[in-house]
Amino acid sequence: MEVTGIVPEFDQKAVLQRWKDNFHVSRDAFEQAVFNHFNEFVPYVYGLNLDNEKEERKAQKFLFHPLEEFLCQGDPAHVFQTLNYSDEPSQLCGHNFKNGEPTYSCRDCAYDPTCVLCITCFQESSHRNHRYRMSTSGGGGYCDCGDTEAWKSDPYCCLHKPRKEEAESDSINMPQDIQEYMAVTFRCVLKYASTMLTFRDNLCLPFTPDRPVDRSLPVFMCMLYNDEVHTYDQVINILQRAIDCTQRQALEYATIVDREGRSCVRMGTFEECNSVKLTIERNTSRHGTKALKVEVVVKEVVAHQLFALKILSWLQTVCDKANSIRKILCGVLMESRIVNNQPKLSVLEEFIQADTMLWKVARVQSHQLLMSCVLKDPPSKKQFSVIFTKWYPQMVRAFSEDDHDHDVSMPSLSVQIFTVPSLARMLIAEHDLITVITKAFLNACEHKKNHLGKLSFDRERPDRTNVFKRSLFVLHDLKYALVCKPTCPEEWSDSLRDNFLSGLTSFLQLLSLIQGMDSVKRQTGQHLEFDPEWEGAFT
Repeated sequence: MEVTGIVPEFDQKAVLQRWKDNFHVSRDAFEQAVFNHFNEFVPYVYGLNLDNEKEERKAQKFLFHPLEEFLCQGDPAHVFQTLNYSDEPSQLCGHNFKNGEPTYSCRDCAYDPTCVLCITCFQESSHRNHRYRMSTSGGGGYCDCGDTEAWKSDPYCCLHKPRKEEAESDSINMPQDIQEYMAVTFRCVLKYASTMLTFRDNLCLPFTPDRPVDRSLPVFMCMLYNDEVHTYDQVINILQRAIDCTQRQALEYATIVDREGRSCVRMGTFEECNSVKLTIERNTSRHGTKALKVEVVVKEVVAHQLFALKILSWLQTVCDKANSIRKILCGVLMESRIVNNQPKLSVLEEFIQADTMLWKVARVQSHQLLMSCVLKDPPSKKQFSVIFTKWYPQMVRAFSEDDHDHDVSMPSLSVQIFTVPSLARMLIAEHDLITVITKAFLNACEHKKNHLGKLSFDRERPDRTNVFKRSLFVLHDLKYALVCKPTCPEEWSDSLRDNFLSGLTSFLQLLSLIQGMDSVKRQTGQHLEFDPEWEGAFT
């Protein structure tokens, strides 16, 4: 099981032929053939700590180029170019903003402040001559150019203006056999990626659980994970004691942990890594604080998890090649599955459910895949909004108990859905969105109620976990949904009216928790030495 630098035997034609033969046998046989290839080459590519340039070259040669050639059943560059030429160009920009990237919002034309343009679209649009606001992105959003529901006028820049008056077709303009190859390949790599990123047994591989691991070999890594509880200085001091490193080395580890969500701080045998793990946990759990998360992981598992992240990034690149490819990938992400005659969650739902289990960079990659794929295809975006609403209560509960920032958590995608008028009204009318949001917040309020059923915040015993404070993000989602009000009487359908009243009833329940909280009674006959608490309702 030790990762070595010995080059495995590689013949791309033989690999592709083996995959194709198994493809015609069964989908399970094809998946197993691909997983066997990954098991052989991923540790060689990602397990040797090569510099980035060499690693990318090897990954392209041994992993991604065979996938692309099988995907296209021919020269990938030629097939991608042909598909892109035959597609109607997308009217949506959908550029994903990086942290610190400039964004532009038009004060005259934007429906709300969340509607923004990237610098390229802004410079090619009429909005540059309007009253506009410039700001920097915190990461996680995307350009709204081409979204007619985001702008009162001039929704398109010159680059995304549609050639025809007709709406984009929902059909997939691609030969049927290529569609089948792409769909099966996407299912395979998404199954691999979701399995590896959510795999909990760090001492073996999910696809080869029977392979023994010799704990005396130096094939283990001690992985330190990020949280928003401990400070830089605390982590640096603890690392200096646990792994006997200099302050500069500890700072480098802490920086990687903060940026990527985790870092390897020790490599060696299981006993050596586990000793470091126990030391870190013991020193960070003092004084009742939550211990830093540390895991001992087999090197090969780390290599496969790194490749799984690269797959998510690769899928974003591939779906940008043509709209028809994006539609296929969206369908695979959201399709329900049957495994061993039992219903199983879609890949998208697995990512939603596992979001708080993932480290920072894994969360960001999964969110960016959704934004560059699902949210850029209008029919898929509508389907995703229904799934998102279905899982909303569980997401809110998991986020409130988590310790990561809101902008790297799945609930942050609500702004991309609930601010779209047509989607918000559809979700209210068909899925009772206002009630879903309000009840999610009411559930978070349960442990803050006193014996009178009113909200009560104890100043003497503050909530160290910030569970309630984190739940307050739900109120932003309620605001987004309520902003998208119908503009004329004809838009008020019976179901929309009924569910709005249902949501209002839930909201009145919330107001009843606030009415009379921290009430003050008049004191007569004796001086009151201490004022009663009243700040809780406002802070």
